[in-house]
Amino acid sequence: MFQYAAGRAMSLRNAVPLQLDIYDLVDRTPREDFVHRDCDLGLLMAPLDFASLADLGRASEKPRSLATRLYLRYRKKLLAKSTFLERDQQFQPALLETVKNNAYLLGYWHDERYFRDFEKTIRTDFKMRGDYHSRYLEAIRNSPSVCLHVRRTDFVNSTSEAELRVQCGEDYYCRAVESLEKEQGEIRLFGFSDDIAWCEANLRLPRPVTWIPEDEAGVKGSVHFWLMRQCRHFIIPNSTFAWWAAWLAEHPEKRVICPLEWYRDRYQMSEGFLPESWMKLAVE
Repeated sequence: MFQYAAGRAMSLRNAVPLQLDIYDLVDRTPREDFVHRDCDLGLLMAPLDFASLADLGRASEKPRSLATRLYLRYRKKLLAKSTFLERDQQFQPALLETVKNNAYLLGYWHDERYFRDFEKTIRTDFKMRGDYHSRYLEAIRNSPSVCLHVRRTDFVNSTSEAELRVQCGEDYYCRAVESLEKEQGEIRLFGFSDDIAWCEANLRLPRPVTWIPEDEAGVKGSVHFWLMRQCRHFIIPNSTFAWWAAWLAEHPEKRVICPLEWYRDRYQMSEGFLPESWMKLAVE
């Protein structure tokens, strides 16, 4: 979503179309300690245009010809003259300037400043596609609800991911709940996670938590994502899934608590990644 938002904003600044190169996502070649991702933007209202062979190479399926596979493998080098390469995640002001056509963005672009000028458009693009329902919706909307999100699976099971990120444990969540309760008074916690069983067995929080079960997750976690966005306040870990749910939530009294540190290496996080209004807690 960060990649789309940065590209969408650049396309609007330059009045040119946005095309998505998803070849790396559809390539399922086995790799050691690597988590394959999918392009799930189709769950949102974002207008999608995938790059074709005439642009970069066929994006909708893995190319069969050797020539095409070689071209796609080296396309980033072939496009080097117009490529914006994110060597670390520090902010690159050049993306906000007028650039020539056929720019190629290669990176994560985890910084609100890349798309803040087009916030209204991004929020429209990221509305959920289709109708969603949940037996928890009324309770969430009619209470001082707090989305408490816990991310595990790949964050703990992948060695590279575990070495990259700090781990948000029980102490972080307890302090976050206490801080929000002190500020807001009465709150009601709704828990979202990809490992509910672990959360129920290991997290002892100052207030009861209504854990939203796995059967409410929906396709690719879409129902969870939609429900999270209905909450009034947020306590999130170092997960961009939760970041976007918090950012997109529209309650006028919204408060967001997030970790101050997301990565073990501070250069992995841009200064503009965390909105100024969010409360940042150190992870101890």
